[in-house]
Amino acid sequence: VKEQIMERKRKKRFTSRSVINTTPVAHRYVKILQMHKKACEQTGDYKEAEQAKRRLRALQQHEEDKCKRIISTKHQTELLALKATYREEITEIQRKWDEDILQAYKDEVASQMIELKRRQEEELYYASQNEGRSISVLGGRSPKLTELKKRQEHLTQLGKYKDAVKLNRQIREIKELDSAKQNRHANEKASQRMQFLQHKHNKEINALEIKISMNWSKLWNQRKRDIELVKKRFKNTALDSTEKYKQEWKRIIKKPLPLY
Repeated sequence: VKEQIMERKRKKRFTSRSVINTTPVAHRYVKILQMHKKACEQTGDYKEAEQAKRRLRALQQHEEDKCKRIISTKHQTELLALKATYREEITEIQRKWDEDILQAYKDEVASQMIELKRRQEEELYYASQNEGRSISVLGGRSPKLTELKKRQEHLTQLGKYKDAVKLNRQIREIKELDSAKQNRHANEKASQRMQFLQHKHNKEINALEIKISMNWSKLWNQRKRDIELVKKRFKNTALDSTEKYKQEWKRIIKKPLPLY
C-alpha cells in the first residue's frame, strides 16, 4: 500500500508539470522502465538496474530538452506576434497623425492665412478709396485765391473788364499751386497710411505664423508622446514575456523530471 501511495505521488509530480507536454508513449515507457528497474533491484541484478536508470536519465534529459524547445518556441512566437502588433499600432498612429490630425491642421492654417490676406486686401482697397475722396474734399480755395476772386468780381461790377481779365492769370497760377500742394499733401498722407497698414499687416501675419508654429510644435510633440507610449508599452510587455520565459526555464533546471 505504501509503495502504491508513493507511485501515485511520483505520477502526480510527473503529470502535474503542465509546462512539459510528455507524450503518453513516453509516460508508459517511463512506467515500464521504473517497474523493470525496481524488479532488477529486488532480484539483485544491479547491472541491469543501472542500465534502466541510465535509460530513465536519458529519457528525462530528452523530455526536459523538449520542454525547453517548446518554451523557447512559445516565447519567440509571442515576441513575433507582439512585434507585428506593435508595428501595426505604430503605423496606424503615424497614419492617423499624418493623414488626419496634422493634415486637418494644415488645411485650417491655410484657410486662416487666406482669410487674413483677404481681409487685409479689403482694408487696403477701402483705404485707397478713402484717400481718393479726401483729395476731392481738399480741393477748396486758399485765402489768397478767395481775395483775388472778390477783387475780380468787384472790378467786373465797376466795368473795369481789362483789369478783371488781368487777374485770371494770377488766379490760374494760384489754383495750380494750391492743387499741387493739396495733391502732395494727400499723397504723403496716403503713403503714410499705406505704410502704417503694411506694417500692421506684417505684424498680423507674423503673429499668426508664430501661433501656427507653436500649435504645430504642440501637435508634433503630442504625436511623439503617443508613439513613445506605444514603444514603452511594447518594451514592458516584451520584458514581461522574457521574464516569464526565464522563470519557466529556471523551474525546469531546478526541478528535473521525477522519472526515477
